Amino acid sequence: MSVDKIEYNNGHLNVSANTDTILTKTINGLTCIWKGKVIDNNQSIKYSWQFNWNEILEDVESFSGHIQVRRTGLSPVETTRFDVKLTKQNQIIDKVVVNTNQCSIPAIAFDFCFVPSYGLKEQICLEEMFLPSEKTDAVLVVDGKKLHVNKTFLSFHSDYFTALFSSKYKEGQMDEIPIEDVSFKDFGLLLSTIYPDSVFPTDKTVEKLLELADRFLMKSVIRHAEHHLLRNSAIQHEKMISLADKYKMRKLLKRKISDIGCIEDGKKLKLSAEYDKLSNDAKAMILDELLI
Repeated sequence: MSVDKIEYNNGHLNVSANTDTILTKTINGLTCIWKGKVIDNNQSIKYSWQFNWNEILEDVESFSGHIQVRRTGLSPVETTRFDVKLTKQNQIIDKVVVNTNQCSIPAIAFDFCFVPSYGLKEQICLEEMFLPSEKTDAVLVVDGKKLHVNKTFLSFHSDYFTALFSSKYKEGQMDEIPIEDVSFKDFGLLLSTIYPDSVFPTDKTVEKLLELADRFLMKSVIRHAEHHLLRNSAIQHEKMISLADKYKMRKLLKRKISDIGCIEDGKKLKLSAEYDKLSNDAKAMILDELLI
């Protein structure tokens, strides 16, 4: 059975100059071996996480997500986040951070969240999806390939296709209608999101789906993407805000802005590459959140 998201949150543990492997944990087939040690005469703390997913039977190609470390003995609690891409078995993530108060036995807690990317075995066959049948009544030509589709079905989901199939446009009278500037794979992925045997958005596909849903006026695909980003995604927080603003996903935008917990989080967002892409309305919402 496919897993949408793997999350783990441990209680606090102590590290020192003498600790090595502190914790081994398997969650939904993803095994994490965590090591922590105080180094450099209490000046720094070295963390190490080793991940493997041999116990997962599905064809997982990679994981995207983050690891977040908390110094629970400090007031306020110090939090450090690392964005991580796991692409191979037994991959090791090493990080060295400053030991803020030079404590010899600091209390540490960490959590992680990862979203898997599945291989082609998890995907339906696009060629089979667009074969002619008694239910199809139009042919789209995308990237040199013919897609047999149903006009009413596409029009129901897309104002773009409502217009395209109408008698007002020459395309509506053509036997084969070309769709330019999109690959067969990407266009097939877009339509597969609304077809009965749906392929749901993933962190790997969601941005492309939003781009195409915006172009082809498919509000239902944007809603599918927003649902994924709200519930199953490990995409970086700043990127989520940018996507929510660009594609007018109001619920996601409000949720992610409300997650900005302090001035420091706001400063991190402003320094990110995503901040300059935000609308003035989104920037105003962020300011309002920080001033509450």
